[in-house]
Amino acid sequence: MKKQFTFIESMIKVGVIGFGGGNALIPVLEQEVVNEKKLVSKDEYDKSVIAATLTPGALPVEIASGIGLHVGGIGGMLAGGVLMALPGVVFTVLYLMLCLAVRILIFYSRFSMLPSALQRLFCAF
Repeated sequence: MKKQFTFIESMIKVGVIGFGGGNALIPVLEQEVVNEKKLVSKDEYDKSVIAATLTPGALPVEIASGIGLHVGGIGGMLAGGVLMALPGVVFTVLYLMLCLAVRILIFYSRFSMLPSALQRLFCAF
């Protein structure tokens, strides 16, 4: 069970660090799961990378799914893919919410519906 929790922690860590990383995450994942945490062997990791490069899709998510398969079976495979993609999804949604909030404030500031201090702040955009 400790191995699964270590796997979950590693996938979230790499997912946050490598937001949008693509091929640059291959050595980062290797360092994390093979060298530091020793979750899979070098051979198992290499097989996961080869399988991921042969299939279409997001490479880090596919590699994480392959590692998860070795660590925790089908459940680990699903968890690896979701946990690798989740930080990027959360950051994207938060960024879009921030952009929408700024756009709404700018829109209302043009019609003098905000106090003058907020108008000066957002009219600079």
